[in-house]
Formats: sequence, C-alpha cells, structure tokens
Amino acid sequence: PVVTTDVGGLPELVTQGVDGILIRPGDVDALARALVGLALSPEDRGRLGAAARERVARHYSRDVVLGRLEAVYAETALTSGRAIATGVSPT
Repeated sequence: PVVTTDVGGLPELVTQGVDGILIRPGDVDALARALVGLALSPEDRGRLGAAARERVARHYSRDVVLGRLEAVYAETALTSGRAIATGVSPT
C-alpha cells in the first residue's frame, strides 16, 4: 500500500484509507503510526494494496492511458481539419 504526504496532486491519486494513507507533510509521528500500523496489520496491507492495484489498472493501465492519448490526438486532428477547411487557425 501507498503511504505518502498530502501534497501536490497526490490526494488526487491516493484516497485516504481506501487505497493508501495520506500524511500531513512534516508529521513524522503520523508517518511512524501509519507504517507501524501497516506492519502490524496484514489485513489493512492487503485491503489497501488490492484497492491500489485496482485503481491503477482501472485508471492508469497502458491500454487506458493509450486510449486517452488517442482521443486527444483524434480531437486535435479533427479540430485542425476544421480549421484548415475554414481557413481559421486552430490556436
């Protein structure tokens, strides 16, 4: 399971208590509690780890990311094609 600080975009990637543990930056005691808690609880490690694997597979697998990238390229090509046909710059 993931144990990370609650900074930047990390809270968008890790849901507290669902697929990982978020710690306030600089809170060494909370970090220690989270790590010890996971070390002592195979059930929590298994639950959080399984949820994290599922989230990655659902949102960040190669096929999912390539599909999103293809959609961006297709939309860009479509927009550029319209711009060329009308003589208007796409930017």
